Amino acid sequence: MDKFAGRKFTKNRRLIATASVAMCMLCGAGGFSSQAAPVPQVVAASKATNTISGVVKDANGNPIIGANVMEKGTTRGIVTDLDGKFTLKVAPGATIVVSYLGYGTQTLKATSSMDVVLKEDNALLDEVVVVGYGQQKKANLTGAVSVVDVDKALEGRPEMDVAKALQGVVPGLTILNTQGGIDAQPSISIRGVGTLSNSEKSDPLIIVDGVPIDDLSMVNPQDIASVSVLKDAASTSIYGSRAAFGVILITTKGGSKTEKIAVNYTNNFAWSTPTILPEYSDAPSQIEALIDAFDRNKELPVLFGMNLKELLPYAQKWQQQNGGKKAGYREMRPYVDDNNVGDYLYDAATGKTLYYADWDVEDILFQDWAPSQTHNVNINGTSGRTTYYLSVGDASKEGVFEFNTDKLKRYNVSANISSNVTDWLQVGGRFSFSDRNYTQPETRRTPYQYLWRWGSFFEPLGTINGTDLRNTVSYLKQAGDNETNTNFVRLTGFIKANLTKGLTLNADYTYNVRNRLQDRAGLPVYAYNSWGSIAEPMYIASDSYLIQQSTKKTSYALNVYANYELSINQKHNFNFMLGGNAEGEENLSHLSQRKNLLNPDLPEFNLANGQYYVEGSHNHNASAGY
Repeated sequence: MDKFAGRKFTKNRRLIATASVAMCMLCGAGGFSSQAAPVPQVVAASKATNTISGVVKDANGNPIIGANVMEKGTTRGIVTDLDGKFTLKVAPGATIVVSYLGYGTQTLKATSSMDVVLKEDNALLDEVVVVGYGQQKKANLTGAVSVVDVDKALEGRPEMDVAKALQGVVPGLTILNTQGGIDAQPSISIRGVGTLSNSEKSDPLIIVDGVPIDDLSMVNPQDIASVSVLKDAASTSIYGSRAAFGVILITTKGGSKTEKIAVNYTNNFAWSTPTILPEYSDAPSQIEALIDAFDRNKELPVLFGMNLKELLPYAQKWQQQNGGKKAGYREMRPYVDDNNVGDYLYDAATGKTLYYADWDVEDILFQDWAPSQTHNVNINGTSGRTTYYLSVGDASKEGVFEFNTDKLKRYNVSANISSNVTDWLQVGGRFSFSDRNYTQPETRRTPYQYLWRWGSFFEPLGTINGTDLRNTVSYLKQAGDNETNTNFVRLTGFIKANLTKGLTLNADYTYNVRNRLQDRAGLPVYAYNSWGSIAEPMYIASDSYLIQQSTKKTSYALNVYANYELSINQKHNFNFMLGGNAEGEENLSHLSQRKNLLNPDLPEFNLANGQYYVEGSHNHNASAGY
């Protein structure tokens, strides 16, 4: 850029900034004037302050408008005015940080008069960003694109799910975890909700190595090299209407030229705990509140056969006799007399029971810490003209329940090999395999359904003669398994040919297979019926069943495109692209169910004599574009 062009660019920038300031003033935004006044600051009277002033310029001596001037370690700061000047009150011996977009940040010792020069940071403008079929320098981008710092966002977080690891790292990218389960998939949206339809979603298109993918949880975060987020409608010019809500582009790691084979091993051990759990007040306070609610509605204060006004005195005596402490999971004590009320009062004549013990729901049902761990090994090397990257990963995580908790395991294997066959021809292939297994209890009812519903006295979380009562614990302990296994295989072959100066031909073909098998065994539940008579234990749920559901999805994607780069006088650069894309998929699903298992310990279709139920579906689709 010559001197005249530099002056013209600076002049235009100042005109734009001046117009922006004028618009803010016309809109009534206070605090803007032709001379930017310092932001009002509150400074403790006991601390001395110094007033500093200065000017911020670029390497050509032109003032920089709107540069940020901050006192390091505080929230005190100011922006430079139309002449690049600033005035700021700081503590004695303070350090000043001056920054502006596109320029390197300066950290200086504060003095009464400062002359700061910022140099352009060309590295930011020259950074290469993946955008659709190819790459662009940031300086040449016209659309809204954000690049994720993979080292900080993925490798620095102990998270198995890529989507959850991206939470909070990209402006405009919203990751919402609406459920706390270890297998729950978060919702992803870019720049808010794209549709108000109740049935449709505004999910972004997710592309991994040039091919769409449905489930990010199958991708190992340690295998990711770069992540770009295309936020605006410009992405539809590449991927069509399916990219109307933005695109997340992910590139996996490949081999790099090294003198020696590099072997890396990383691991992470973590423990998680629920951040917020409801805390119950004491049982008498809960019962009194329920009685007041029934009285306001002019209803009898009866809850599942228990008269709350009869229950209250026993709850008060239980609290006194147990020192105000809540009860843990243990054998329950029957009522003896008013000096030893135990945990429950059973009337054999009527079959009714009053439960007034105050249970420590949080401590009984939840682990203090749920463990998780990840292990990754990768090999990177070069052999002649061939580079290779091999990776193996293992990850596991447990849920938060104390009894029969859910477990998640995932295995990943990936390989990326490329070879320069000649000076103008490169060929290669990628392989990835992921196996994900999630096991949870088939509890016949949602564990949280009654957990926080009625109070800490309602579900007696103990045992009578070693047998559980009808509560969350009995449903969890006696539940069968609900196991879901998902495996995903992807094979890719690619070729890149530099046909002539500036002309490059790229082609790749990817074949995917995704298999999912769910096996659910519903087993009987044997317990004392705390909702009725507890004279003898009984089957709370007597039926049993086995459900197996399988789905298979096969898909392919073919991309062929050519790039031609043309530079005129090293000032005018053009990039022409022409290509085509073809995709197709086939889906198969099958569900079978049979009731009345002959042996609950062996849930198999051949070991059941109940009625069969079978259904299935089959569909396929394909698309092509250029």
